[in-house]
Amino acid sequence: MGDKVSAADKSRVEGLVKDLREAINQDNFEQIKSISSELQQVLMQVGSAVYAHAGTANGSGEPQSSRGEDVIDADFVENK
Repeated sequence: MGDKVSAADKSRVEGLVKDLREAINQDNFEQIKSISSELQQVLMQVGSAVYAHAGTANGSGEPQSSRGEDVIDADFVENK
């Protein structure tokens, strides 16, 4: 995923993770909650951007199949 995330976003996430680890080591619960919330929002933005990029990678706007194989959904019963 490293090549799909911008350097700025990656740097921001890494900085927040570092800050969160420091807050955990200091037992600063208010800072932990604040940084966790901010990190969660940033990760959701990054995830949305990666998902949008992956979904349109084939140019048609349709999600890509990873193998190009047809998938058959079926139920089965195991007899013992």
